[in-house]
Amino acid sequence: MLSLLRDIPIDASKQKYRSAQTINVTLAAVKDVARQAFMLEQVTADEFKRIELLKGDRVFRQPVGRNITIGEIRALMSVCEADKSRAGCRDAAIIGLMYTGGLRRFEVAGLNYEDLDFEEKAIT
Repeated sequence: MLSLLRDIPIDASKQKYRSAQTINVTLAAVKDVARQAFMLEQVTADEFKRIELLKGDRVFRQPVGRNITIGEIRALMSVCEADKSRAGCRDAAIIGLMYTGGLRRFEVAGLNYEDLDFEEKAIT
């Protein structure tokens, strides 16, 4: 069964095959159907056990994102400094928050003016 999922192309003209993750999700669905069929006495315990023992493909994922070098930060900040519009100042502030404060994109995007405390020089 796994060879069917691995070897039959999704699109024969492009030689596009299923990813290991897609194969594993499909296998999990098949195992769940087999479990339900076993509970309804539509498959034997032996058949169910053989299906349950099928192993999926190992999935190796690259970590998301990467560390930015100080040289890249300097280059980004120099571009922001060269931009004399408000957007340049805004972008420099965003980069500074993300780099020095460790804020994530969604955290910076969710900031409001009320979150800034200029007296305490803090962000809440």
